[in-house]
Amino acid sequence: MARSRPALAACCILVTLWPAFSLAQSAVPDVVTSELFRTTGAGFLNRPGTKGVVYAMTFAVLKPSTEPRYFTVEFENPENSAEPLKKYGTLFPSQSEFSIESPIIKRIRNDSVYNVVVYVYSDKSKSKLLSKHIQPVQFLVPPEFIPVMGIELLE
Repeated sequence: MARSRPALAACCILVTLWPAFSLAQSAVPDVVTSELFRTTGAGFLNRPGTKGVVYAMTFAVLKPSTEPRYFTVEFENPENSAEPLKKYGTLFPSQSEFSIESPIIKRIRNDSVYNVVVYVYSDKSKSKLLSKHIQPVQFLVPPEFIPVMGIELLE
């Protein structure tokens, strides 16, 4: 689901700046640049009235293409890393960036880093891998926000 840059920026500030201001328990992961993409937004988002959080990601396209590219985004599943949450899409030649959100997550570990991996293919059947982009994302919120977000903490 595409989101405007301000909405994603707000969620990224929420998740990535709180450690510096209130918890300061661990370092925020670095922004990643790969052959095709640069991460411009990475975090977790809780929408008002929604129970749970989603990964919210934005990527700048560094190498435009004249042909569509097909991608799979794997979001590390906090409950079972062997079964990632997945989203699929098409990157069109006119796109200079794209945003994507994961399915809703209702159980997660606080102060943990999870990986988001973008696989980019040249063909619809996804048999010709062009690139892989791996972005770590930290989930870290003050404990008093957990009930408000409607999530359950994993041990």
